Amino acid sequence: MNTVRVFHGSILFLRLLLFSALLISCAAKAQSPASETAARPAILGSLENGKYSNPIIGFELQLDPACTFADDARAIAWSAQFSQRLSLALRCGDNLFLLSSLPVHADEKINLKRDAQVSLQGAMDGGGFKKHGGWQNQTVSGTEVLVQELSRHGDSGQELGFYHALMIGRRYVSILAIGPEANKTELSQATAKPRIKLTQ
Repeated sequence: MNTVRVFHGSILFLRLLLFSALLISCAAKAQSPASETAARPAILGSLENGKYSNPIIGFELQLDPACTFADDARAIAWSAQFSQRLSLALRCGDNLFLLSSLPVHADEKINLKRDAQVSLQGAMDGGGFKKHGGWQNQTVSGTEVLVQELSRHGDSGQELGFYHALMIGRRYVSILAIGPEANKTELSQATAKPRIKLTQ
């Protein structure tokens, strides 16, 4: 039984690592937002006047009204292949928000910090980030949120990233906010009240 549980845990870690690296890579190649289509999977949620809503996973995110989906066609294709997973990028001016989520196996014990550490490493490897300090703990609607500050040197100069990790039910959810150093306050508060609302 322990061997089976360790096996499932290893598979989850590998999925988180590969998933995060792929998400960073896909978003980095996005050139412009694509229009929504009738075949849009429900797992991708909706965006209206800066309010991103995902009733399937159970959260809402209040962003700038000018935010748009980035490379939506790629997100739709991904979700068509992996219907239980979220891989989505939102462009908000100079900032980019990368949203990801996947279910935890029914026989797997929930451990936010363990899963967040593995997924964070994938984001760092895929996006060329380095950690600044350690994990910071927040609480949103009674739910624990881990936040890790990141930095990298991009084409336009120094960029910051804030990796937010939380569990909603038995789903691991991450929000990676990336932007110029001047936008540090906005990036660091991606999951702060009243910006994020848990609906489940």
